[in-house]
Amino acid sequence: MDLLGSESVQYISLDSLWEYEKDVDWILACHVETSTGQLLNIHTLYDFCQDKCAFLFLDSTASIGLESGTNLADACAFSSCKGLFGLTGASFVCFNNYLNINVPESFSLSLNNHLEKRTTGPYHQIYSLVEPLRNYAIYRERVLLSKSAFLSLLDTKGIASRPHSEQPLLCTYVPCSIKSLDPSDILYKPRSSLSGSIVCHLGEIWKRSSIGSIYSSLIFEDQE
Repeated sequence: MDLLGSESVQYISLDSLWEYEKDVDWILACHVETSTGQLLNIHTLYDFCQDKCAFLFLDSTASIGLESGTNLADACAFSSCKGLFGLTGASFVCFNNYLNINVPESFSLSLNNHLEKRTTGPYHQIYSLVEPLRNYAIYRERVLLSKSAFLSLLDTKGIASRPHSEQPLLCTYVPCSIKSLDPSDILYKPRSSLSGSIVCHLGEIWKRSSIGSIYSSLIFEDQE
C-alpha cells in the first residue's frame, strides 16, 4: 500500500463525509482538535470506514484516556503530553493488526525499526508518565470538574459554546476574546485562524482545591 502520493489524499469535511462516493483505503482524522476546541464523532467515522471497508487512523493526542471510542480505530498515534498528562516529546503508535505500508527510505519512518527497538527511546518523557498513569482516574476526574466549572461559568454569562456532542474534555472553545487580570495566567494561543478563544482544562489537575478558581480572573471582552 502506497500512501505517499499527494494525489491519493483527499480532504473531506465531516459534514460531507457521506457524500463522498469514491473508494477509500484509509480515513485519517484528529479525534480532538485543540486549535478549534472540537471533538469529532468517532462513531460517524467508524461507520463510514465500515461502509467503505476502509481503515481508521486517529491522531489521539488530545483524546487518549479522556474520550471514549479510541478502540474503534485500526491505528492511532498520540503523545506523552495532553491526554496522558506527561511531558512533551514522546510519541506512541498503536495498531490492532500489523500493516506493511510502504514508506520512504527513512530510518525514523520505518515502523520495524521502532518495533525492534533500534532507536534510543524518549525515556525522560516516559518516566514523566509514571505518576500521572498511576493516579490517572484522579487526574481525569479533575479535568471533568474543571470542564464542568467552566461550562457553568459560560452559562451564567450567557455565552454559547459548541454543542455537547462536539465538546472535548481537554478544552473549550468560546466565540469571544478572553483576557486575564492575573499576570501569572497563561493564555492559550491556538494556531488556527478561528475567531474566539480556547481554554485548556489541564492547568488545575495537580491541585484539586484550585479547580475553578482560575476562571474568576478571566475577562470575556466581547460580553462586556
